[in-house]
Amino acid sequence: MAGPQAPVRLRTRIALAVGGAAAFSFLVALAVSIVIGHQVTYEILMLHKASDPQLLAATASLAVRQGEPRMLQDVLQIIRARPGVEYAYVSDPSGRIFMHSQPEFTGHPVGEWKQTPLARASNELQAPFGLPDGKMGMAAIGVPSVLHIGLMMLLGRFLGPFFLGAAAIGIALVLALSLKLSGGLARPLQALADASRELGQGNLAAQVEASAPGEIGELAERFNEMAKQLQVFDRLKDQFVSNVSHELRSPLAAIAMNADYLLEQDPERAKLGSKQREMLSAIQDCAVRLAVQVNTVLDAAKLRAGKMEYKLAPVAVDSAAARAVALFSVAAGSVGVSLASEIPSGLPKVLADPERVDAILSNLIWNGLKYTPSGGKVTLHAKACGGMVELMVSDTGKGIAKEEQERLFSPFERADEADQERRRLRGTGLGLFIVKLTVEGMGGRVRMESEPGRGTRVAFTLPVEKRA
Repeated sequence: MAGPQAPVRLRTRIALAVGGAAAFSFLVALAVSIVIGHQVTYEILMLHKASDPQLLAATASLAVRQGEPRMLQDVLQIIRARPGVEYAYVSDPSGRIFMHSQPEFTGHPVGEWKQTPLARASNELQAPFGLPDGKMGMAAIGVPSVLHIGLMMLLGRFLGPFFLGAAAIGIALVLALSLKLSGGLARPLQALADASRELGQGNLAAQVEASAPGEIGELAERFNEMAKQLQVFDRLKDQFVSNVSHELRSPLAAIAMNADYLLEQDPERAKLGSKQREMLSAIQDCAVRLAVQVNTVLDAAKLRAGKMEYKLAPVAVDSAAARAVALFSVAAGSVGVSLASEIPSGLPKVLADPERVDAILSNLIWNGLKYTPSGGKVTLHAKACGGMVELMVSDTGKGIAKEEQERLFSPFERADEADQERRRLRGTGLGLFIVKLTVEGMGGRVRMESEPGRGTRVAFTLPVEKRA
């Protein structure tokens, strides 16, 4: 923002305001006003100590992940400009300063910085933050030491009651100014932190109101531009995946059909040796499995774009459950898990897409079988509740921690990925995401109940068929 029309920088406005208050305090009661001004500033910093380092840490994590060091530099300078803040910096897992409010220390070891007089005379507030490789960095803010403030207070006590009246006026002015400045900074920065959190959770439509002046306004504008670019990249990614998956369907179907022909219909199939049959069966199995994965990706792309079509018809939930149990009975027996339906007959029919209902039940049953050890049980339940019917698939598996449950309904998220790799459980991480959007597309809701060691229950509702 260069040029004669550029707004006054936020640092300049803060410096002018604090300088005016300091000058007034000096003229009225020098010693007492300085002492109490330090104390008030310190107390305000203590009120914000739980948020300032965490905000800096959240910004550092976002800046590193998005490759936006200017964003981190702006926030460092904004925090450094606050009254009573001595310095601010961000360090990497190796203990080296990644960026410092005093640029000459950028790139130096943290231990070297802490030997400087400023660092040794200050208290340091810290908050860790995660990096893309799983390691942790550290965000730090320096504030005046308690010993320094205590000595200043002791000095002020000996100046006598002469300055107390004037000091009270200075306190009131400094307090009001500090509260105004901290509030003016905290609100837009908190809005930026909230929007960053939403962006990290997958809400690429998150935006920040860029009405604040100076650096904060610039930071908000850059954040909004970054979010819009991410939306464009996300759409391009979905389009690319959808196009590639669509092009794969035909050749995969041809591979599976040709393998089936050679195994089951070719007049000369008797000439095939056992090794040839084994290889053709493997080709057929891989083609079918890959086709299922491709269809899953295509369904996810349609759901995200809101283009999934539903052919609604009356569906008997007990019949749908019976089909699903029959489909997975062999798979359940092979892993030693009991699979049964306890859905009573006579429940009202639901208005839904029969194929989608079958796909939902298959997905939930397969998840239950994957995470239930041998000797466990997967059970289907259902009940009518108002104008809806709730179907539930419960298992006696390892269970899922509460903080992990919501994440599993996001695309490409899987529970305990290390355990899945160890047990060779293959999946796209799209199952529960597709279940959630499909159920909601047919007018229902999905919920999960689980505790570690006590199994998992996933339930979904569908509207009852309305009879004329």
